[in-house]
Parts: sequence; C-alpha cells; structure tokens
Amino acid sequence: MSCASIKAGRPASGRRAFSLVELLVAMAVATAFMAGVYTAYLQISRAQSSAEARLDALRNGRAALTTMGDELKGINTLGTDSLLQALDATLAFGDGRDEDSDGKVDEEVVDGLDDDGDITDPLVTDRHALLDFHYERPSFVGRIDLDDANVDVDARFGDDRITFNIYTNPPQPQSVVKTVSYQIGDFDGQSHVLLRSVVIEDASGNLLMSGPVPLAFGVLGLDLLYWNPNAPVDQQGWVTAWDSGFSSTFEPPQLPLPASIYLRLTLYADRRPIESYQPGAPVDTLILQTIVNIEETIGDARFPRRGP
Repeated sequence: MSCASIKAGRPASGRRAFSLVELLVAMAVATAFMAGVYTAYLQISRAQSSAEARLDALRNGRAALTTMGDELKGINTLGTDSLLQALDATLAFGDGRDEDSDGKVDEEVVDGLDDDGDITDPLVTDRHALLDFHYERPSFVGRIDLDDANVDVDARFGDDRITFNIYTNPPQPQSVVKTVSYQIGDFDGQSHVLLRSVVIEDASGNLLMSGPVPLAFGVLGLDLLYWNPNAPVDQQGWVTAWDSGFSSTFEPPQLPLPASIYLRLTLYADRRPIESYQPGAPVDTLILQTIVNIEETIGDARFPRRGP
C-alpha cells in the first residue's frame, strides 16, 4: 500500500466522526433550546390572545356605555310626572378572583361603601383631587366614597334594571314621551347580553315599541348608583335603587330625579370562548364606568349646595 493510502478507521475527508455520546449531548441541547422557544411562543401567544380579548371587550362595552350615558343624560320630567324606576340586584358570584388580596373572593357589592371592612383609615384611601388648596367635593374628604381605594373592589356582579322617561319639550306629534329600559338578558340563544327596549308614545296616545335589541354582548354585570339630592349636603350619598314613578315619596320639595347616575359595566374579557364560562369560576373581566349628571336636578333651586 502506498504512503498516500488512508489509515484504517479514519474518514476519507480526514475529519474525526462524532461519537454517540456527542450526538446525544447535541440532541439534548437542541431539545432544551426548542422547548424554551416553544414555551416562549406559548406565553407570547397567550398574552396576545388576552390582549385581543380585552380589546374586543373594550370596543364592545365602550359603545354601549356611550349610548347609555347619552340617554341617561336626557332623563327629565313633565310637570309633576316623572318616571325613573331602578331595581337593584346582585348575583351570588363575581369574577372568582381575590382582587384586593385579603384572602376572600367576591365579598363586596357595588354600593359606594366598604362592605368588607378593609379600610382602616379613610384618609389613606381617599382619592379626592386637590387643586390649588381646594378639594374636589370637600365634604367627602376623609369619608368612604365611590372610587376610594378598596371601595367596590372584588365585588359580585350586578344584575340591575332601569326604566326611565324622556319627555320631548315641547311635545312633538310623533313623540311625546320615550320610555327606555336597560337590563341583562338572553338574545337569539346567547346569554349575558345587555338589552335596550324602547316605547314611544305619540300625541294621540299610540304606542310604538322597539326591542329588546342587543346593545352589547358578554356583559357579566350591570351596576347603577344614584346620587340622592334629598338630604342636607353633608349627608348626601349614593343609593342603590330609585323609584320616582308617580310616587308620594317624591312630593315637593323632594326632587324626583337623582343628581347623578353612576354606571358600571363588567365585561367578559377572557381569552377562552364565553360558551365555556361557568358562573363563579375565575375569569378575566374588564370594568368600564362613568358618571352622568342629571342637569334638571343639578340646576334646580331645591338642590342643596354648600354655602360660600
């Protein structure tokens, strides 16, 4: 054999072959790397799905909140007649999560109060704005109030219902009064739907009915509070129900309509399909809220105001 011959056991290229152990180590490293990549992919995918679910809930609820807010602003009276009937109801469960980290789940109701007693110093949790040495609503500084820290946090879902009248001023032949109702119900086989119903009465007393029609889907909770103006200014606060329909309860000088209405929607914002939702099970939600002022009450001379 010539000197150019290749030695036995060595590849023709002159490079050493990988041993079985080296191949197994390389495969283990590659597997670990791919597992890390797959885990990161799953986390990113879940985060993206959660973000998309919240965005969908935001779009869905924001339109409903705007519609309701615009109509609630129009609540008014005609002479001595008024209608605002609001029923308060709370379900036995909420989102199934301990949102205030107190070891309890769904222990509050939406009422503007500290139901679970976790506020020891109202001044610490107070969120009233201070502008140039003047507090927003100064009579409530140091008092437990809506939107203070830990107030109405970790609350059960509301199932409130509201019906109110909007009178045309001056009356129009085609619409003297419009009666609007909002509640959560079923629509076309789907549950958790915010429904709007309308009844319009014309000058001849004829009724034109519309609804119920869906205003938003995936609404787990509807809560409304009413600012009671029929009390001294230092004793005013939120109440959970209202009924001014031709009732002697609101005989003058009592005001038949609240000064403001707090509106809160709790929307399904979980990445899982809503069909898989089980009441009381932990679920991701999105809360949208606003306060609507009733100009007829605020502008009334009977509305108590702070002195100079």
